[in-house]
Amino acid sequence: MSKFFSLFGAFFCNRVIAIEMLGGTVSALPSQEQLDWMDYEVGVMITFNLQTICVPCDLPNATAQKCQAFGCIPTLSSLESWTLENLSTDSWLDIAKSFHAKYAVLVADHMSGFSLWPTRVHNYSISSTRYTGDVVAEFRASAAARGIAPGVFYSTHFNWVLGMNDYLVGWPRTYGGPALSQSEYEDAAIAQLKELSDYGIWAELWFDGSFNASATPRIPSTVRTLFPDAMCHSCSPFTEATPGTPGTGRGIRWMGNEEGAMPLPSWAAADAVGEPTGNPLGIIFDPPSCDTVLEEHYWFYQNGDTDTLRSVCSLVNVYLTSVGRASNLILNMAPDATGKIQDVEVKAYASLGNAIDCLFNEPISTWTNVSVSLSNGIANFPIAPVRCGEPDVVCNLSLVIEELLSLSGQRISSWTVEALVNGAWMSAVLSDMPPEALTGIGHKRIVGLQIPSFDALRLRVLSAFTFATDPTAPITLRAGAIYNRTSTAKCLPSGCKLVDY
Repeated sequence: MSKFFSLFGAFFCNRVIAIEMLGGTVSALPSQEQLDWMDYEVGVMITFNLQTICVPCDLPNATAQKCQAFGCIPTLSSLESWTLENLSTDSWLDIAKSFHAKYAVLVADHMSGFSLWPTRVHNYSISSTRYTGDVVAEFRASAAARGIAPGVFYSTHFNWVLGMNDYLVGWPRTYGGPALSQSEYEDAAIAQLKELSDYGIWAELWFDGSFNASATPRIPSTVRTLFPDAMCHSCSPFTEATPGTPGTGRGIRWMGNEEGAMPLPSWAAADAVGEPTGNPLGIIFDPPSCDTVLEEHYWFYQNGDTDTLRSVCSLVNVYLTSVGRASNLILNMAPDATGKIQDVEVKAYASLGNAIDCLFNEPISTWTNVSVSLSNGIANFPIAPVRCGEPDVVCNLSLVIEELLSLSGQRISSWTVEALVNGAWMSAVLSDMPPEALTGIGHKRIVGLQIPSFDALRLRVLSAFTFATDPTAPITLRAGAIYNRTSTAKCLPSGCKLVDY
C-alpha cells in the first residue's frame, strides 16, 4: 500500500508538499565531480581546428564539417602558411564569460587529426603553421586566469592524417605516409592522450563518437588511468565503471540532439549510455548535456555567413530548454581562420548573458534547503508572505526549483503548483503544459506560470521515489526562486515569447 506524507510549510506564504512514495528505489548518487559539473550549468565549446580553413570550396554544400568528404582538405602548403594572426585565447575566454560560461572545451583535435598542441606523434599540428605558440597551453592559462574550468575535445573514431575512419585504419592518409596497423594507431592515440594529460587536470573530456572497445580496446582503460577525475562525455568506461555503486561516476550523457532542447522528463540517472531522457531508477548517475550552435547549423567558422545567427530570444529559449530542464548547456564558439570571433557573434554572446542577468537576477522570493521529512510527515518552514500584483492583474512568473541530489539522488517525480486566489487554491499551471513538463525536477527546473494576483503559492509534490539505503531519508529542495516575467520587455526584444516548460 502506498504511503502518503504531507508537508505544510511556507512557499511565499504557505508551501504544501504531499508525497506519495512510488514503487521502486533510487540508488544512483552523483560523485562530487558530477555535482561540480552540474553547477557549472553553462559551458562553451571552442570549435577551431583544421576544418576552419577547409572552406571556401567550389563544391556544393561543402561545409567545414564535410570538407573531407567533398575533397576540400587544405593543402600542405596552405597549412604551412596559416598565420593565425588574431588568435587570442584570452579573448575567447573573455567572450565565454560574457554569457556566464563556467567551463570551456577546446577542440584540440576534431576528426582531422590536426592537433592544436605541438604533438610529438606526427607533423601535422599547430607547429606545422606559422603560429609559434601552443594553443592548448595558452587556452588553459586563459581559463585559469578567469576561473573557467578547462576541458578538451579529442576524436578517436576519425583521424584523417593517420588514416583512421570510423574506428578502423586502412584509409588514405591526408598528407601521405605509410598505412598504420590498428595497434599502431592505438599507440599513436594513447601517446597523444598522454601528452594532453601532461598539461594538468581537465574538468571535462569530450570523446566525439565515444569509443569502440572492440576496434580500439586499449584506449578506454588508458583514458581512465590518465584522467581519473575528469568528467567524460559519452564515455562508457566512466559511467559504468562501478554500476550501482553510488557516487563513483564521472559520466556525462548526450541527450540526443544538437538543438539545445533537453527532452522531458529529464532524469539524471540512466541504465545505459544513449538514453536521452534517462531513467529515474537507473543504476548509474549520468547527467545530461545539451550541445548546440550559435549559427544554424555550423560548428566551425563558415565564411562570415551570419544569415543563420540565432537571435537573443532564441538563445534565451535554448537556455530555458537546457539549463531549465536539468541539463547543462554547451554553446559553440567558432573563431575564423585568423583566430578572431566575429563582432556580430561577440555581441550575440553578450546579449545572451545580459538577458539571463536581467531575467534571473532579481527574485521576488527565494528559499534554500527545505526538506520533506518522511518520518513524521509534517513540518513547518515559515517564510515572510509576499503578494504578487494588484487585483485583476495576471502575474507572469518564472519558477526555479533545484532538488538536492547529493544525499539521496533525484527522487521527486510528479508535482504541481497552486496559488491562493481570493481565499481559494487554484492551479497555477498553464493549461497546455503536458504531464512530462511536471515530471522530475533534478538539478534545476524553470517553468512559466500565469495566474491572477495571489496571496500565496504552494508546490505540491504528488509522487516521489524512496532512497535505496534509507527509505525514510528526507527529500530536500536545495534552492528555489520566483522571478517576474512581466518585465520581460526590458530584457528581450519586443515580441519574444519565452518557453514555459
